[in-house]
Amino acid sequence: MKKIYPYLIIPIFIILLTIILMDRKEQPNNKVITVLSNNTNLYHKENKIEFLFYINNNKHPLTNKDSYRDIIIKDIDENKALNLKLLDISYSHKEIYLKENYYAFNLIFDSVNLTNNYLINEAYLSINLINDENYLFKVGKFNITYLNDGIELPWSNLDSSKESEEDLSISNIIIELNENISNILNVYTNINESLKYDYTNDKLIISLNYINKLYNNNLPIIVETINNTYYINNHKYFVDYNLLNKSNEILNIYEVNWTKKR
Repeated sequence: MKKIYPYLIIPIFIILLTIILMDRKEQPNNKVITVLSNNTNLYHKENKIEFLFYINNNKHPLTNKDSYRDIIIKDIDENKALNLKLLDISYSHKEIYLKENYYAFNLIFDSVNLTNNYLINEAYLSINLINDENYLFKVGKFNITYLNDGIELPWSNLDSSKESEEDLSISNIIIELNENISNILNVYTNINESLKYDYTNDKLIISLNYINKLYNNNLPIIVETINNTYYINNHKYFVDYNLLNKSNEILNIYEVNWTKKR
């Protein structure tokens, strides 16, 4: 019987050594990707502010609302900064980028209390978690357009189109109206950027081509006429399930490694 022991000890030792090596093996880097976007919002106390991010670990604290301590939207020099109240984190979908799975999440914030327009040309989300980890993610342009008064645009159908399916963003917004509006002075998503448009037979076609350097999707529309200001609240026109592979030039990739408690 004793002669059997050496034959048992060796495989047991190998198994234990394998377990130890696997436990000590460095875990793959956790990464977050942001896509530089036109984060344009129309101010209203009922509206929500959203930011999209991708992460390759859907168990990371960044995917859990209760992990957040505070979040600030700001420019890099902190000349402009707003505290944001996180309401929820919603999962959207999964994409594959560089042969790795990434999970898309939306950070959903309450509206902020403003009485005028607010613009940060190069905005960053500064995030502090309750475990004292801190992150700074570049998100693109951040804008809140404030209207003293306005009338909801009387639309019957709202759609978008691309010049090509391979385009990063939508090229046009198509609005069919159920009544005529006349004497249009300006069309914009934010007051600093007037948009080209065509208005024929109660159909308003708005071109976004020249602002397509950033990703455009969740946008409001404001139409100024001689007599009124009309608006459509932020509208998400589609969900792009292959956005990362189209966005190479405007991607930001960050390592967000963390120590998992045992």
